[in-house]
Amino acid sequence: MRTQQRQTEKEETRTRKRGKQGRKVKEELYLDAAVCPLQRSVATMLGNVCGLCGRSLSSTSSLERHLRYHRGERRYACAHCPYRAVARDKLVRHLHIHTGHRPHRCHLCPFAAIQATDLRKHIRSKHPTEAITLP
Repeated sequence: MRTQQRQTEKEETRTRKRGKQGRKVKEELYLDAAVCPLQRSVATMLGNVCGLCGRSLSSTSSLERHLRYHRGERRYACAHCPYRAVARDKLVRHLHIHTGHRPHRCHLCPFAAIQATDLRKHIRSKHPTEAITLP
């Protein structure tokens, strides 16, 4: 049902007038997109849109980094294993696996996670009544 709803939302489009010429611009509506519609349209106007997948990015540098994923460029190599990352922050996060560093700690139990998303999943599954106070 949720997938059908998303598909319907993606299929909905609206047309609005833009600029002095009054040309029409088609804009897809993604109700639960990670980027708000205003931010998405600003990125589109600035030309920071991936030509391969259509994703709108907030800056030119973000677009350049995003394109590295498509090209398979992995500049940052792990010294401990064959892993290579597209971006430095991804390598730093990966290195926590080797060092055992778990910076994200649960405030309700001794659980600690490498990534914040893992901590959120933990709190939702193990402490569902307290999940309302997620950071």
